[in-house]
Amino acid sequence: MSSPATLLSVVCYGLQDTRLLPPKGQPDIKNYVKVLKKTTRWAAQWVRVEFDGQPNFGQTMTCTIPRKAELLTQVTLVTTMPDIYSPQLNAQNAVEPGTFIGPSFGWTNSLGHALIANTEFIIGGATVDRMDGLFLESRDELYESIQDVRSKNRMINRIANGFNSTSIGQSTTPTVNYVPLPFWFSQGNYANALPVDALAADQIQVSITFRPLTQLYYTEARMDPRNPNFRPRQDIAGTMPALQGAPFYKYNQNSPNRIYSINPNFQNLGVSGEILQGYTMPTNLPMGDTYLLCEFISLEEAEAVALRSSQLDYRVEQHYIVPVQQTQRAPSVRLRLPYNNPTKELIWFLQRQEAATYNSWFLFTRELHSQLTAPDEWWHIPWWPDAVLTTSDQAKPAFRNAYSEPIRGAQLSFSNLVRFQHETAPSHFRSLLPILHYRKAPLFNRYIYVYPFGLAPGASDDPSLGPIYNPRGNSNFDKLPKKELQITMNPDPAGQQFDLNLYSYITVWNVFRVFGGRGVMLFAY
Repeated sequence: MSSPATLLSVVCYGLQDTRLLPPKGQPDIKNYVKVLKKTTRWAAQWVRVEFDGQPNFGQTMTCTIPRKAELLTQVTLVTTMPDIYSPQLNAQNAVEPGTFIGPSFGWTNSLGHALIANTEFIIGGATVDRMDGLFLESRDELYESIQDVRSKNRMINRIANGFNSTSIGQSTTPTVNYVPLPFWFSQGNYANALPVDALAADQIQVSITFRPLTQLYYTEARMDPRNPNFRPRQDIAGTMPALQGAPFYKYNQNSPNRIYSINPNFQNLGVSGEILQGYTMPTNLPMGDTYLLCEFISLEEAEAVALRSSQLDYRVEQHYIVPVQQTQRAPSVRLRLPYNNPTKELIWFLQRQEAATYNSWFLFTRELHSQLTAPDEWWHIPWWPDAVLTTSDQAKPAFRNAYSEPIRGAQLSFSNLVRFQHETAPSHFRSLLPILHYRKAPLFNRYIYVYPFGLAPGASDDPSLGPIYNPRGNSNFDKLPKKELQITMNPDPAGQQFDLNLYSYITVWNVFRVFGGRGVMLFAY
């Protein structure tokens, strides 16, 4: 007896499916066959690769990858931040103990990811993949295991709980970021290593756009019109004072002026004080030592010759950065997805536009602060993660009691046919699906939503699912002429809607072919 389930069949196949899946009637069993043979000799080495120019904040720099060996397997961005602690320490030492008012400056949270406005991987002058810092942070939340979180936090300078202006950068020791760039060949899957020696005719480059320095610092101090040096035509009340050239304040009981909103210890109370003469933050804070740290693997000559002379096909991931869309206080928003190729997953999240004012790039809550925070408690705005990591590899996610869900539900439609619809269960996308199909649910930035189109695309620890670099199911967007994601917004308890930015990212599969010294994607990107 047949059932509706047994009568289901795929309506049509795309050209990409013939490359990603075995032909009909010709099953591919190579994933289930293991050949044991003596390994050949190989050697791995880490090489420092300099950028083509002097990197600095707010610039786009390109790094040309040399051919130091046959394979390239890892790419890590190493960045040294300028010293912003010594000027503050000098100002504190210039006054009597206990009379320094502030302000104090540090680096923003998740500094390594915040530093990257955009990064691209380029082969032969063509961009074959791109990401940004927001995607890197959201990918970490899904693909980074609990066991690796502590190490990753130290690498990118991410504070899980209790972040403030003194958390990062308050030391004479330089602040260094180590940011792995997860292109398809640098995700720890050595079968997908990039054969750089076989790409002799193509130039291989990594391009990185760094955020300006003005978008990377944090301070609890706020611009206050009551302060003596406030400039009404230039300064905006309630925003952070500029880092470069910022003055310091000291206590002086005989001063006719009162200083407000500089030190959170005084909250809304003014303190008699004045500007500390002769001491300011430097106006020139250039980026320190910055380079790419690459892992190359050398092979025996016979294998190297085979790579250079063979046609090589790799199943690879590519990423689309969907243009940011503003909700404009609407109760729902539609997002067009005019992209092609077999799609692995869809990630999205929303952010208050005011979050950028405080350089809080990874705050994805509906509110800027806790509902228990009064509007005039500027020292609590914005709020920061309060995740708890235990010694037993258990964790409590940040914003677990926030009740600041930005969406109420989501619906994906293909050619006006609803693919899924969850109008009252946003936890389906931020908790259930990540737990079932990825290494963990979002831990530091709770309100990240994901919809996978395959079976456990991020659970690479499960060997029964086969290699992570093989598709485990996908939706071929090339055969779907109209794709739309409709998001229903969640108002606050008073029924108010906010103007948020909608960020979304699409991961797709493609085939990278290497032959005759050149590399090309078989399908358009």
